[in-house]
Amino acid sequence: MKDERRPAVGYVRMSTDQQQDSPTRQRQDIEALAQRQGFRIIRCYEDHGQTGTESSKRREFQKLLGDTKAGTFQAVLLSEQSRMSREDIFDAMQHWRLFRDAGVSIITCQRGELKFDNLGGVITAIVDQYGAREESVKLAQRVASGLRLKAKQGQQIGGMVFGYDREVIDDTGRVVKRVHFRERFRKPITWRTRLVPSEDAEAGAAVKWAFAAVRKGKTVGAVVRELQARKLLTVYGNPLDYNSTFGLQVNPTHAGTLRSGVDSRAKFCTLATDG
Repeated sequence: MKDERRPAVGYVRMSTDQQQDSPTRQRQDIEALAQRQGFRIIRCYEDHGQTGTESSKRREFQKLLGDTKAGTFQAVLLSEQSRMSREDIFDAMQHWRLFRDAGVSIITCQRGELKFDNLGGVITAIVDQYGAREESVKLAQRVASGLRLKAKQGQQIGGMVFGYDREVIDDTGRVVKRVHFRERFRKPITWRTRLVPSEDAEAGAAVKWAFAAVRKGKTVGAVVRELQARKLLTVYGNPLDYNSTFGLQVNPTHAGTLRSGVDSRAKFCTLATDG
């Protein structure tokens, strides 16, 4: 028996890899929406661990935009409008226009169908889009503020550093474990860590020697060859090469200076530039 329901596609997006339950919930919402609206889902496009503020970097969303012109579906279904985009209103409008011109409806569990054929519908879509954008901005500010506070408390806010171990501190403030810079350890979410000079005497001596050698005029290449002769490994367990050795020598952590966010690609707010 022929399925008379109208063809539609779903779009699922989660912004971080920590939101493991989000895609499942979104798919369930979309399936329920399709049942209520009389659609059959012919495909679901999914971008995992992708921000909604930069659609050009979302591979599945770009595929969705391209497939829209083929005329094989009549609607794109979403759990909420922000799953499609948290971009600036004028950027989001470009997507809306593409769907409208292709005769494809945008339908969300949150608001129902986005209506672009009347002023009220357009205003509602714009207000919701503005709210989604502002939520991303405020989240970025909260993240930067939290990182700044952690830095002031002496907590680790970056990755592993050659020659520095991590002290793992529990909820009571007690140091429960010391983790070597090449060791991987997943701490409970409420615990924290701080960097301390490593107990690895060989690594510590190598760092001191490398800085002293450069001060005496040795090139980075000469330092690399010496460290390779000592068979030292990076924090990831790989042989030291030019890039990793140069990175070691320009890392301000070795001079007791905390720096974070300088090379960040954050869109709205970074620890380095905010406050």
